[in-house]
Amino acid sequence: MSAEPAFAPATFAAATPTSRAAASTASASGYAAGYAAGFNAGSKAAAVAAAEAERRREADEIAHAARRAADAETALTVLAQTAAAARARTAPVIGDALETVVRAAVELAEALLGAELADDDTSARTALTRALTEAGEDDVVRVRLNPEDHAHLRTMLEAQPGTLDIPAGIELVPDPSLARGDAVSELTEGFLDARLGTALARARAALEVRQ
Repeated sequence: MSAEPAFAPATFAAATPTSRAAASTASASGYAAGYAAGFNAGSKAAAVAAAEAERRREADEIAHAARRAADAETALTVLAQTAAAARARTAPVIGDALETVVRAAVELAEALLGAELADDDTSARTALTRALTEAGEDDVVRVRLNPEDHAHLRTMLEAQPGTLDIPAGIELVPDPSLARGDAVSELTEGFLDARLGTALARARAALEVRQ
């Protein structure tokens, strides 16, 4: 007759204050680690969003400044046409007074353009915009720019690829003979002189205002 197996009653270690404290510490450490990871991820996302917002703000400022410079050039042309029409129908005395006003307006436009060109990015972007819009993008094959303006445009294209809208196939090349803010568009047939000095000279010639 085989002996019955003996069973010993199970025993469980009672939780001690020390074990409870260790468990509480581990839980707190896990919570802190999770919070830190979440905080770091949130901080990185916020930094990326802030950088993108700053990039857009800078791009908007550059575009606004370029539009102001372009508007000043357009105003010169309109002013010249208006003055010519007014001279044709006014008495000499009135015409002389008009010439004085127009001369001051031309000088003011030159000062405004000079202020715009004091900013490197604005100077470069304005020159490119003028070269493309005056000639018509479809006819332009190459745009020659002042070397400093050319370098700034290249930097902008590398740092902010979406800032400049340059049609495919158009080449930008530096030209030491051009001043800051100047540009010359090489077309499929011929070229377009988009230099600021040329634009102002045309306005002065139309107004018959001597330097």
